[in-house]
Amino acid sequence: MDAYLNCNQCGKCCNTGPSLAFSEVFKFQDKFVIGLYCQAQAESKSSFPETIMGSQTTDDDHKLIMDHMGNMFGRMNTLDGNFYLQFYPMDIGYSSLKHHSCDQLQADGGCGIHADKPSMCRSVPFDAMFPESQQALTIEVFMSSHSCLTTTGQEQDLIYRDGQIVSDAYKKGYDAKLHDLQENIDYMMAMAKSAVDHAGFIPPAEHIIDVSKRRGRLEVPIVYYLGLYIHQKPQEIGERAQQVIDFCASQIALANELITKAISRKNKAELERTRALRKNIDLLKIMSSGAFEILAESEV
Repeated sequence: MDAYLNCNQCGKCCNTGPSLAFSEVFKFQDKFVIGLYCQAQAESKSSFPETIMGSQTTDDDHKLIMDHMGNMFGRMNTLDGNFYLQFYPMDIGYSSLKHHSCDQLQADGGCGIHADKPSMCRSVPFDAMFPESQQALTIEVFMSSHSCLTTTGQEQDLIYRDGQIVSDAYKKGYDAKLHDLQENIDYMMAMAKSAVDHAGFIPPAEHIIDVSKRRGRLEVPIVYYLGLYIHQKPQEIGERAQQVIDFCASQIALANELITKAISRKNKAELERTRALRKNIDLLKIMSSGAFEILAESEV
């Protein structure tokens, strides 16, 4: 398949907030209210027929994709088959709702942080969850709702041909996102273990799988990741605790700002998200207090 892209800044790519790499959580702490999403993908299509774009994938496609995912996600065995548990930071503000756009989308269709946007945004229309050879699957889905991507066009707009990303810029974006995903493996494995052991804020693995089978995903607080982050490197525990304190302060301020704007809009469809953000603020305050105690102990 050949794919040609000529961006017209329609803003359709930005119809929700972005997912982030764990390495981007602190970088964008004042741009997005961040939570964790978790879901499962099945290694076998027979045990999870609706996984990975549903019927669009052949058995061979599915195996290649699962082998690719195996390098990035925690793997667990259940009676239903083998599953990869995925955990990733995500914007959980009002832009996560239907009919909302990313908070960084500007009136002219441009991005307010284009020069340094998240790796997910730099990789669009490609998806680093899929191997490069299988990107035709993501391109077909993208084409169904974006007129800027076509199978014919000018040579200068060619971005994909014969299973390879041929545009240097888009190849760089895809590789950066792939690198970010692979760098997440330690956190992924720790969270998968918590899901299997029914520990912490992470939902039980069985619940994640059940929701994913119905093509859903679960939202959990970012504080679980923050706890892992503080304790990951004991020799840096004071510095990391301070990072978490600053993160919580930024997130609380941003969430309150978004809530104030939502209240002024008086949109009943936003009430549930407002309640979720207030609950998130309470958890961030608790996390911040705990981080203060860790910081104080590290300075003794």
